[in-house]
Amino acid sequence: MQNHSRSILILLTVIISFILAACATPIALTPGATKSAPTESEGLLICNFEKDISIWQGYSQSTETQVKPGETPPAGYINVAKWHAKYTDRWVKPMAGFVASKEQVKEGQASGKWENTVENDRLVAIEIPHDWSAYKYLTFWAYSVTANKAAIELVAYSEPERAAEDNYYKLEVVIDWSGWRKFEIPLREFSATRNPVGWHKIDYIKIASSGWSHNPNPTTVLYFDAMKLSNERTESEVKIELPNKHPNLLLNAAEIAEIKQKIAKYEWAKTAFQNVSANAFTWSTRTIKLPETGGGYYHAGGADYAITQQHYDLSNAARDLALAWQLTGERKYADKSKEILLAYAGKYLSYTIHDKEGRVGDKASAGGRATPQGINEAQWVIPIAWAYDLLYDILSPAEREQIAKNTLRPAAELLMINNEGRHNHQSWYNAGIGVIGFALAEKEYVEHALYKKGSGFFHQMKSSVTPDGLWYEGAMHYQFYVLQALGPLAQAAFHAGIDFYKDPGYKALFDFPIAYADATLRLPVINDGREVYLGASDRNRYYEAAYRQLRDARYANVLRASERVSLEALIYGVPELPPAQSLPWRSADFAKSGLAVLRASKDFNAKQVVLNYMGYEGGHSHPDQLGIVISGLGRVLSPDPGSIKYEDPAHTGWYKQSLSHNLVVVSEKSQARAPMGKLETFASGAQLQVARASTTKSYGGVNLARTLLLNDDYLVDIFQADGVVEETFDWVYHNYGKFSTDLKLQPTTLSKKNGYEFLSNITSVKTDDAWRADWMIASDQKVCLFMAGAPGTQVFAAEGLVAATVGDETAPEKVPLVIARRKAKRASFVSIIEPHSIAPAISNIAPLAATDASAFRITRGKSQDVLMFSNTRGAKKIGEYTLDGGLAWLTHTGDALQSLYLGAGTKLTGATWSVGIESLVTGGDAAQLGVLLERVAPDRWIVRNASTVAGIVSLENLIAGKLGGYKLDEAGNRQGEIRPIEDGDGKIRFFVDPKTAYEISVVTP
Repeated sequence: MQNHSRSILILLTVIISFILAACATPIALTPGATKSAPTESEGLLICNFEKDISIWQGYSQSTETQVKPGETPPAGYINVAKWHAKYTDRWVKPMAGFVASKEQVKEGQASGKWENTVENDRLVAIEIPHDWSAYKYLTFWAYSVTANKAAIELVAYSEPERAAEDNYYKLEVVIDWSGWRKFEIPLREFSATRNPVGWHKIDYIKIASSGWSHNPNPTTVLYFDAMKLSNERTESEVKIELPNKHPNLLLNAAEIAEIKQKIAKYEWAKTAFQNVSANAFTWSTRTIKLPETGGGYYHAGGADYAITQQHYDLSNAARDLALAWQLTGERKYADKSKEILLAYAGKYLSYTIHDKEGRVGDKASAGGRATPQGINEAQWVIPIAWAYDLLYDILSPAEREQIAKNTLRPAAELLMINNEGRHNHQSWYNAGIGVIGFALAEKEYVEHALYKKGSGFFHQMKSSVTPDGLWYEGAMHYQFYVLQALGPLAQAAFHAGIDFYKDPGYKALFDFPIAYADATLRLPVINDGREVYLGASDRNRYYEAAYRQLRDARYANVLRASERVSLEALIYGVPELPPAQSLPWRSADFAKSGLAVLRASKDFNAKQVVLNYMGYEGGHSHPDQLGIVISGLGRVLSPDPGSIKYEDPAHTGWYKQSLSHNLVVVSEKSQARAPMGKLETFASGAQLQVARASTTKSYGGVNLARTLLLNDDYLVDIFQADGVVEETFDWVYHNYGKFSTDLKLQPTTLSKKNGYEFLSNITSVKTDDAWRADWMIASDQKVCLFMAGAPGTQVFAAEGLVAATVGDETAPEKVPLVIARRKAKRASFVSIIEPHSIAPAISNIAPLAATDASAFRITRGKSQDVLMFSNTRGAKKIGEYTLDGGLAWLTHTGDALQSLYLGAGTKLTGATWSVGIESLVTGGDAAQLGVLLERVAPDRWIVRNASTVAGIVSLENLIAGKLGGYKLDEAGNRQGEIRPIEDGDGKIRFFVDPKTAYEISVVTP
């Protein structure tokens, strides 16, 4: 009884002590002291903005004044040393800071109101908990009166002794919301500036509306409430319960059974399984020995990268062994896979965090442990996580905990430090974090990977994928690098009940390569990377899961181009593909991506020309606005150089110079980092494909414009450069094959900078006349170039470099190129490029008499084409035609006019007919106008407004009789009758919408 009474007395004492502690008022602390704050639900309270609001001091940073010893500070000013001990000589004007308010309250009786952020731009608090190391999140509620896009900085100072500069953790918050919003910010997302001591020593915190490149906005009014430190999140975006069952990460039991059936029935599946099982068998006989260190950077190569490759081999072996065990039941595979996982669990944390630049520890940027980059760490850990899932049932609870605690969680949290927004790196971070999150049923990781604002999967699909489906970096290599990362994440999410395949951005990533590919399923290279062939197993394997989920017939066509022996084919491939479907072969304007693709002819003669007007999008961009890539004769003819290993000096010396592309180089310099150019005209007809794009930013004061006309036989290329002072303009054209020309070239030299130093076998000659060149690729593959003459032209021939199609090295073969150089304020390069097999279609190119213009009659078979070009305004007589404009192209069969294009002008008149186009804008730029006409019957024409602006088209005497017509949709179907502005016998004048087609014919009485 006595012991019982003593127990009750002790219990009462504890309860009373707890009540007294909870009711105690906060006491003022000196910097460095630790506040004993009460807990509010779960966590450690910093401020509830009621009685404790006085811990905040506001001030105006713009008033900061330095006061020398012995001087008197301004009246009413406070010493910065109150919170920043080393600044004893600095004084600022105090402001109200946070003001207790009942206007907007989330918890309790009041919140902290912050307004007049232009002057009241800094708020600091010293009397806070100083050891944050036991917590994961800084959480608070914030109410914003308006979403004005202003930004504030949250700063936690952690100062070492006698530091000359400030040391802190910081994070930007953009005010893009109104009303209440709860913030639960992981501490790891704060970035370290200089050398903060650590989260165990937070001296004071600051909220600032100025500094760090922020400009205070007078409309900013914020209310803060319930700020604390926490270890749990309450506002998770993951609205479903993650299944904690195994295997269920990238495969489940039913799918494993399906794979076994495919292996038994289909030769392709059997071969795919043999690839996996052969690797598994080899590893099952090996002694597992992990590298002693993490590895090096791929682009640097060497022994250090060989270590990274060893880590990749081990993680892939763990995956293949675990998969072989699930498919065969042979325990030796499971045991060896487990051995690898446990070996890493015992060693992974001993690897030093390091990056590709050799920095270690806290100084490493986006580094890894097993590898030198977070992207490589994700690539390494995803197979580890999958093996863990496949082996889950034979791992003991202690083994699972060991692998999760010592490998998977540390890897995920290392990746979570990085935040690169929409970059391809972020896709890999998200994939690694998310796959681990699904493997461990860890909501925090899944939320970070999928829903994190500014970087999660769903954000990336909105911000990083153009409406056309191009990954924003504009490189085919990185399009597939992203798909490689997101594939495992998509499957892990799908198995947990989250369907990525319903996201339009994710599907568009698969659609774009098919829409962009040439007739051989090759993707013309743009920016960094090498040639991508959709039929290659390392490319089309990503379509296996996509086809399984979406059943898009285009994906099946891609899969049919390979033997389907990849790992993805084995695990996700449908047993049988449907019959191949023919895809439309027509030009495409990827306007949101900055690419115009012209296509003509079909089968072996199919031709494709890509006109690139995209802007600079980061480090993987090349300076090649208005560059072109030509495909035909079943291959790439005029290539983009691609790229090689980034550490190779030739990568920046040649591959990232404008000279290595097919364009005009100005004054032997590469282009500046310019925004997207302007597509001025685009039209896709049955007989002619047209595109014109321009840029004014690539070379400062020089305006560049390129017009392309493509028919079934040849390409017309007109490149105009217009400067304000005399420049050196180099029209550059690269083409595979053995080069020959009718010019008498002599050895010479060129500049030794900006890529010119990489040219070899340089020869040249000066000529004012038209000239020709040929590239013989094979006996039945040849490309012919005709260039119109111009005074003062110097032609150079040379050889340049191109990336190999396999690996990231320079190809052994060099690519012959020509340079047409002119020195002037203005230059126009007019050329005709004809790829052909056996014999050319063009039998003759003859000049036509013209004033202030260049004109040629082009004979090909039974057709006669006329090309007219002028740089001057006003009407010009050219043979039997009168051109009021910059460009015209037309073709006759016999005496019958079959098609006509009028560009950069207003009127073209023949012997008996005329065609005109007018801008609806007074003083509009005629260079942006274009109209394409094609005869589809003796008394019927299709008229296409190639302009990106509306206009008025006039036709006269192309057809006899009263004329009318219809607006057409993209498929050529009639959408409604047009209402002519004027009409009469053989005449019609009518409005045309941008890039829209119309049918014009005789009106039946």
